[in-house]
Amino acid sequence: MRMPALLLGAFLLAGCGAAPQAGASASRTAVASPSASPSSSPSASPSASGSPPAGVQAHCTGAIPTADPLALISLTGSQTPTLADVSDAAHPAALCTITGPADALRLVSPAEISYATAGTGSAGSIATIDPSSNTGGTVASWTAGAFASGAYAFSPDGSTLAYLASSAAGVELHLVAREDDRTITTLPPVPGRGISPDDDSLMIAFSPDGAYLALVETFTGSGTGAQASFQVRRLDGSLVAGGPAGRTMATWAGRGSVLYFRDRAGVERWTAPSTVSAVLAGVVWIHPRPSPDGRWIAFTQRGDLGLPSVRLLDLTSGAVRQLATGASEPVFLNSSTVWYRQERLCGPSDDCGMGGPSITTGAAFVYDLSSGRSSQSTIAGVLDTFTPAR
Repeated sequence: MRMPALLLGAFLLAGCGAAPQAGASASRTAVASPSASPSSSPSASPSASGSPPAGVQAHCTGAIPTADPLALISLTGSQTPTLADVSDAAHPAALCTITGPADALRLVSPAEISYATAGTGSAGSIATIDPSSNTGGTVASWTAGAFASGAYAFSPDGSTLAYLASSAAGVELHLVAREDDRTITTLPPVPGRGISPDDDSLMIAFSPDGAYLALVETFTGSGTGAQASFQVRRLDGSLVAGGPAGRTMATWAGRGSVLYFRDRAGVERWTAPSTVSAVLAGVVWIHPRPSPDGRWIAFTQRGDLGLPSVRLLDLTSGAVRQLATGASEPVFLNSSTVWYRQERLCGPSDDCGMGGPSITTGAAFVYDLSSGRSSQSTIAGVLDTFTPAR
């Protein structure tokens, strides 16, 4: 299972410089999280060949396991992206480090890492690299670097890429398969405004069964139909659902095609082909992340004073339980372990910026669902995760 491309992510690369990565846990959040279940032997990504562009290199110490859960992480005291085996999430085993100007790093498969390159107002691209051989190449590229360019997601089998390319004329949704890059629709251009990290998000991700692509965002306005800010499409690009504006913080979860999201009523779900139903009335969840086995969604929720807590939704019973107070940005490293950041309320001398009313302490923890215990983690941030299909 791969984390969904989600939340103030790679699309900020072009508009505002480097930022949290869609589908990953990044600064005040990002990634990931991930929500598609790739096969253990994905197809080759579309049209990637040659050498990885932009001087990106992988430096591995040994073979990369194909049957273990993997994660792209940063370790305490280092900003270098690291590919690690997280079978024992309390003791991640570093396998490779990634160097070079790579943003929005994703795990397409154990043999393929993808990334975006972009600059403000300039051209950008999405490329892949095999960390074992340092071979790869460009999969897609764009000529303008406006806000939203660079958000992307691969299908569960790795054979199809969806990405956004933005300009003053609008935000284009592209599908790339078998070396064919098609513009599926063009959304309205993104107007200039501020960002609310607890409310704004952009999610682009394929369903776990690979049947649908979702685009859920809060930036392009109140378009309808093919220009709606909530869209679900088939792999041929045809529109299945074009919902109203105001839906945010979305994730696929489970084993099929069930899309969870937040709106004014609380948390709801869209189920193929066209059913919308209530899940958690009145709940304002932030940055939801599904478990690889399809049983849970972990999310952040703020208390009355603004202190966040990490909670867990049981997708079978619908029950919610609290895992940690003073915590945010949960990510499943494997089916039984949740990583999260520790937070505290902002004080008079803190520079909390867009992230208030709380601020990270710099510490992170892992929670073992089997034992019900948490322990401090050496993982400082999670960019993406990958769990092979069982």
